[in-house]
Amino acid sequence: MISEKRTVIVKDVDLYYAKLKNPVKPFGELRWELQMRTSDEATADEWKKEYELNVKKVEDYWKVNVTRPLLNKNKEENDAPQVVDSTRSPISGDNIGNGSKGNVKLFQYPYDVAGRKGTGSMLSGVQVTNLIEYVPDSSIDFDVLEDTASKEASF
Repeated sequence: MISEKRTVIVKDVDLYYAKLKNPVKPFGELRWELQMRTSDEATADEWKKEYELNVKKVEDYWKVNVTRPLLNKNKEENDAPQVVDSTRSPISGDNIGNGSKGNVKLFQYPYDVAGRKGTGSMLSGVQVTNLIEYVPDSSIDFDVLEDTASKEASF
């Protein structure tokens, strides 16, 4: 466990499920989020030892979910995580597709709450070094059906 607050940069990360432009509310609290992945066991071990991250093995890769809450503990709004490209120029972050590569900046802090001690990590920024652009699929492969919702039910 770390003893003082620190900022770290985790390098050469596979980026998945990036929600960095607008906060999302998956569990009742608005937050920005990102999944970091690696297919290298040695890298996963480094994340556990060096950064004290909660790494989980899934099939043939290891993952860590990192987040940044919209509201801090004083109920004041946090800024969105900084998102930059390989030249450190700001980018919107709304087009980062799964499998993009980058570096992830984390703010880490020790905690001791209700007898549980550990290291907390909060997403601070992302540098995208190899963008796989996310492009929403606008095609719809459903058949056109008769609109039954707008018809009045007859009993």
